[in-house]
Amino acid sequence: MSSDHGMTAESSARPRPATSTSGRRMIDHRLETLRVLRERGTVTATADALHLTPSTVSQQLRQLARDLGVDLLEAQGRRVRLTAAAHTVLRHADVLAAQWERARADLAGHRAGTAGRCGSAPSPAPSPRSWRRPPRLREEHPALAVHMSEKESEDAAHLLLARHCDIAVVVPSEQTPAPDDARFAQWPVLDEPQDLLVPAGHPLAAGGAARLADAAAEPWIGSPDRFDQHQLMLAACAAARP
Repeated sequence: MSSDHGMTAESSARPRPATSTSGRRMIDHRLETLRVLRERGTVTATADALHLTPSTVSQQLRQLARDLGVDLLEAQGRRVRLTAAAHTVLRHADVLAAQWERARADLAGHRAGTAGRCGSAPSPAPSPRSWRRPPRLREEHPALAVHMSEKESEDAAHLLLARHCDIAVVVPSEQTPAPDDARFAQWPVLDEPQDLLVPAGHPLAAGGAARLADAAAEPWIGSPDRFDQHQLMLAACAAARP
């Protein structure tokens, strides 16, 4: 049995690295705040992600709404939700941010060298092979400071949009960006085999490689659901359904 860590769009069991296409400097910071609010859901969580106070986040969004001439938030009990106008603004903001990132990438080719800081947030699940890239990156670009911090895959989108990291290696699940999410650039990393352990004498023991569908009716022992490996297995099982 194998679980794919290489990433193609057709397999939901494949982890994907994601880099934020969040705009920097040239994009109105209030649009960035609105984008993070869409991800985090509350003003308090948005403030935590951006290292701001809730009052600052609220002030930015009020100013943005006033400048645009539309309501961006509406009350929903003790919480707020985005208006239809806010979702329209966000669609355009995503396009602007993605285009600015492409412009920055094109301009990078005109510079003599590569320098700066690159933050990476690998998931606990991917193979150690995915950890070999930072040392190579440091060797090829000594002026680039690479900082790594292990995070859960479900936090990747928040970290990227809040610009706490530049690259994330993730295991796909319902909580990670969809393969066609235009806010992120995504590509395959690797394929990693997974072992299926069965008792001696089990019908699957003599068959060599096994398909997940062959073990669909068997009782399973797996990793706790707080680990990415559990989400990877759920995604692989879902993809194996007939």
